[in-house]
Amino acid sequence: MTSNSPFPVIVGGIGGSGTRLVAGLLQIFGYYIGDDLNDSLDNHWFTLLFKRRSILLENDVQFHRLFSLFVSRMSGETRLTESERQCISDLASEERLLHDRDWLTERVRSFLSNLTSKRPAQPWGCKEPNAHVVIERILPLHPDLRYIHLIRHPLDVAASRNQNQLQLWGPVYLDRDLPRGQAAAMSYWCAVHRRMARVMRQWPGRTMMADFAALTTRPAEECGRLGTFLEAEITGAAVTAFCALLGELPERRARPSVSQFDHEDLVYAAKVGYLP
Repeated sequence: MTSNSPFPVIVGGIGGSGTRLVAGLLQIFGYYIGDDLNDSLDNHWFTLLFKRRSILLENDVQFHRLFSLFVSRMSGETRLTESERQCISDLASEERLLHDRDWLTERVRSFLSNLTSKRPAQPWGCKEPNAHVVIERILPLHPDLRYIHLIRHPLDVAASRNQNQLQLWGPVYLDRDLPRGQAAAMSYWCAVHRRMARVMRQWPGRTMMADFAALTTRPAEECGRLGTFLEAEITGAAVTAFCALLGELPERRARPSVSQFDHEDLVYAAKVGYLP
């Protein structure tokens, strides 16, 4: 695959929605997706900079600075000023919900290293599910940036063991304390979907929703749709490689009974086509 465009792209979605599939597809498309990744291909540099509740209180100047540093690092730049290095180091000064100081310190070390595997002129992409939380602030800062939001059936997301986002962002999105559980996960799914639908209307042409079920049942068609969005050339070999990724997916957990969910959540899920 040869990218015809320098468009960078960020991929987000609720935990358990299958964002790893899109990250794998970006790699097949020839994108550089970072040098500090976990097994799910999450970009840990993005996590370090933006996955924290305090980011919602960050002023515009500091937010812009952090995003500029992220773009610079993803573009292959490894030289930072002392002020910039201190800015990054400060992000490990206190532990966070879901990440302790040792983990954060390792991410700082990685970000500040003088190594990159990015090739010259290689397009970059980033997958971090929590990116959807700050994407409205990011899009105005980079006019070429594209955003892909992966969405999965709400009953599958509710059944997922990955409920970290619910713990971190659920009280923010729903303005109340939430117990971990499938009913709360459904409420969070609905809140995120409502917000992302507004973002898509605000930024047409630069944002798109990708459906997990469509990716897994119509891979050639969806690869083509994503390629068109990114202005990337899709080859038969790329589709074949993506289909191989589908064979590595874990078995889907049984969907829960809808009887436990809030009526308004069920009405909304049905309205957007995910429940009969």
